[in-house]
Amino acid sequence: MRKWYAKWYDVVDVVVFCVGLAVLLGTAAQYAEEFPHFDEWHYCDYYQGQSYWQFVRTAHNEHNIWVFKALTLPLVGLTGWNTRILVLFGLGIYGAASALFFFLIRRQTTSLFLRCGAALFLVLPGAYENLNWAWQTTFHLCFLFGVAGLWALELAASPDAGGAGDSPPGPGGTRRAVLFGVAAALGMLALFSVGGGVAYALGLSAALVLAAFGGVARRGREFWAAIGSAALLVASVLYYLHISPHPSHHPPYSMPWHDPGLFVREVMMGLGLGLTFPNDPDFAFWAGVFSLVVIALGTAVAARRVGRALPVVAGFMTALIAPAMVAVARARFGVAAMVSSRYLEINIVVALPFFWALGRLYERRSRVLKIAAVLVGLAVPANAARLIPLDVAHLYYQQAHARRARDCWRELGASPRCITFGVYPFPQYVAGCLQLIRSRWGNLGHIGGEP
Repeated sequence: MRKWYAKWYDVVDVVVFCVGLAVLLGTAAQYAEEFPHFDEWHYCDYYQGQSYWQFVRTAHNEHNIWVFKALTLPLVGLTGWNTRILVLFGLGIYGAASALFFFLIRRQTTSLFLRCGAALFLVLPGAYENLNWAWQTTFHLCFLFGVAGLWALELAASPDAGGAGDSPPGPGGTRRAVLFGVAAALGMLALFSVGGGVAYALGLSAALVLAAFGGVARRGREFWAAIGSAALLVASVLYYLHISPHPSHHPPYSMPWHDPGLFVREVMMGLGLGLTFPNDPDFAFWAGVFSLVVIALGTAVAARRVGRALPVVAGFMTALIAPAMVAVARARFGVAAMVSSRYLEINIVVALPFFWALGRLYERRSRVLKIAAVLVGLAVPANAARLIPLDVAHLYYQQAHARRARDCWRELGASPRCITFGVYPFPQYVAGCLQLIRSRWGNLGHIGGEP
């Protein structure tokens, strides 16, 4: 009886994650429309004369989303621009990335409560529009490649790969060098998925440097593989920033030296935002302060074994850089504009070191730490759950709006009169795009045609 109980007790968190993820993806898929909106109209650039390579390399605002464009443009052509297919593609990516993240956290701690907290965090996001808006797959790709890169570091530091402290170099050394290179390649893919990948790539490069100088990589090919991978990531970030435009319709950046006190507060709010999905800026600030303490303590615990610290160092650096990026850009949209959980690539990656640190603290022989870690771990998804009714209502509004626009176009044709909201970039552009689509695909029923 005891063995049976122990067996099922150990998979409770897996059940919570699987059921929650199925509900999440099913809910988002229910509101997905076969009709593009907002940034999705940018696919018209390709059909109006751009080459495939030009379309992929053209920046979107200040983001270079090459990976996303390269993967989704063929789907647009094959499906007659059925955006529902694109949304389902994005949901699949989010599901895969979430599973990788969940099992990475599960590897870090034996606490069932923390494992369930991590599972709930992944299946109770505070911004469903990210999951039913095809263009937001950019964030999901950054998440997927980011977590996959952390897994590569985790495997490189494991004893099976010949981690630090092992005897003479063997076959594991070559494997570890390859894994360092794989982590860097995945970091580059995350970088060219969406602008938030800059923070992740810098965090990953810091972890690779730690691997080189912290004893994880032996002198020789392992050392130079780690250093070379870190240098490649930094060079890629510099190139990304060099080719990134600064759109004239965006206000200027707010730099740290303009108002140091405000900048520090916004960094803390960004950190708290990524962990708790709050609507309350003050709550976000104090959540950020507390979570920074927790991450620092967890990292100190990890320092006893550098190899195990590699994944958390990448996440820890990202947890600091990503909120700083939010703070720098904040003046563009107003102080409170980014107090939302829409930017999943920040929220999820920031959560990695948070839950990792909680897991490390839970393993310490202290009942006070165990209780604190469990309470904090469960408070995160509880706060996220508060926003679900609002987000589902927003999904319903988006769906109704898309249907009204679709019905109008079916009745009036390619008329700018049907564009009643601030679709990007202009009503005339979208109307011309619709005419182009009809001439290319005919009446497929996906965009403006008869069902």
